[in-house]
Amino acid sequence: DLSETDPKKNPLLLDHVIDAPLTQKGRDQCEEQRTAASTLEGVELVIMSPLVRALQTAHITFEDHLPYNTPLEREVKWIAHESVREELGLLLCNKRRPLSETESEFLEVDYTHMPYGQDDSMWNNFVEKSSHGDGIPKRETMVDMSHRAYNFLVNFLHQRHEKEIAVVGHSAWLLAMTGAVLDLGKDESSINTMFAQAELRSMELVFLEQ
Repeated sequence: DLSETDPKKNPLLLDHVIDAPLTQKGRDQCEEQRTAASTLEGVELVIMSPLVRALQTAHITFEDHLPYNTPLEREVKWIAHESVREELGLLLCNKRRPLSETESEFLEVDYTHMPYGQDDSMWNNFVEKSSHGDGIPKRETMVDMSHRAYNFLVNFLHQRHEKEIAVVGHSAWLLAMTGAVLDLGKDESSINTMFAQAELRSMELVFLEQ
């Protein structure tokens, strides 16, 4: 039970899982998807969560779209964005490590869209606001995550000039986006489901002015 607050029953509350990397199984799943990702034509931008497992997923799955693997005439930008990260709150695997450690490991990524600093004040602020009297924070709700997803889509993605964009996020955040933010129409049954690990989905977004 991910909502269990006893560390003896929920290992995701232990300090050693903070910003945990992919397991070998996870890396293998990303390798399996690399072939499919390599066939995506014209990728101009890769946006990813700043959590280590998402950065690893992006680098393995989209390795053929890294700047040093693409022709000089086809510049592919790689950007880490705080709004794409997994749910905040109780589960320490979703807390970000110091930004300087991530910057030194993933050199190809642009971190200028990370306003919460070295020590993950985004996480710390949420925990402070949501903690009960016993000091245990709540888990970020799907509604809260959908607000983050909406702001990311409208205030960042919609403002970009690139058209072919890969977004590497997390299953709960992606479900909040597809379930509460996007109008999926006839595609709802195939798009509005929980994403599997390392799963690729392709969709066309159309922004309609109100």
